[in-house]
Amino acid sequence: MANDHFKNEKNSKFTLVGGILSPVADAYGKSSLISAEHRIEMCRLACEEHPLITVEPWEALRSQWTPTLEVLQHFKDELHKYFPSIRVMLLAGSDLVEGFKHEHIWNPQNLESLIKVFGIVAIERTSAINLHSEIFNSNLLFSLRDNIEIIPQPVQSELSSSKLRLLIRRGYSVKYLTDDKVVKYIEDNNLYNFIC
Repeated sequence: MANDHFKNEKNSKFTLVGGILSPVADAYGKSSLISAEHRIEMCRLACEEHPLITVEPWEALRSQWTPTLEVLQHFKDELHKYFPSIRVMLLAGSDLVEGFKHEHIWNPQNLESLIKVFGIVAIERTSAINLHSEIFNSNLLFSLRDNIEIIPQPVQSELSSSKLRLLIRRGYSVKYLTDDKVVKYIEDNNLYNFIC
């Protein structure tokens, strides 16, 4: 969706050259988090046929949780060795942007640096979260709104990894909602209490 947006939006300031999936480390501490080994492999399988997306296990293999700002800085440092003019940005769903107001999760100083230095590409979802309102209602987001690119969904969808995990836990099939190779991997490894 981001690639289509940047190709088709006449007023876009950006050209997408690639994407990096960076699974979080096991030390993140979320109770429902499965091992990094499985998350890395599912990302790899999902991206096999997508030439613009790569999976980087650097963050996932670290022994401690790494704040998003540091992860972006790591990838920027690595990419600038070969592509000094490239801009690294955080791709996020509207639910993540809505979570920015929770200071116990997002340190305001880190968030400000993240948006100023990197920027955010935010994908709208059909939920009650209105990205334009979230930005308008936040002093920080409003002051940095030029560094936030909102991507509308031409076909509305609530699909997210959280929703997929919930469906699996409730005994619903996720076939046609994610890559068949990922569905098979989940089944073969009995992840998320899979019931098809």
